[in-house]
Amino acid sequence: MTGFAAGGVPDRGRAKKATPRRASAAPSADDIFYDLADAEKVKFSQEEITSTLARLDKLLSDLDGLQAAVDDPDGLVSLTLGFDGRLLEIQLAEDVGHVLSNIELERRLNALFAAGTQGVDEMRNGLI
Repeated sequence: MTGFAAGGVPDRGRAKKATPRRASAAPSADDIFYDLADAEKVKFSQEEITSTLARLDKLLSDLDGLQAAVDDPDGLVSLTLGFDGRLLEIQLAEDVGHVLSNIELERRLNALFAAGTQGVDEMRNGLI
């Protein structure tokens, strides 16, 4: 039926059936939010944004401090990687060129990078 229903009141369609709630069930966050007045909704939203930004700042700070240092068992090479796997520091022993060939040095560096990247990934996953 369109237009006005009997009695001059606009027809609003069929009413939705109310879903019963258990008395012991806690109201959801949505229910609480929608029961607030407009000014309270604004305040609630501002507090949520502030809280979210504070958590984001802490996560970014924690990420900046995250580093993985890996050392060659022989002490000839060591690496420090940042939270994103970037090389921050590399140290080579002075006599590394006399002890290792270029291929051996490359293999050790690759192994250290792999171990350091895995360590950084595990630490990063631990933050979340």
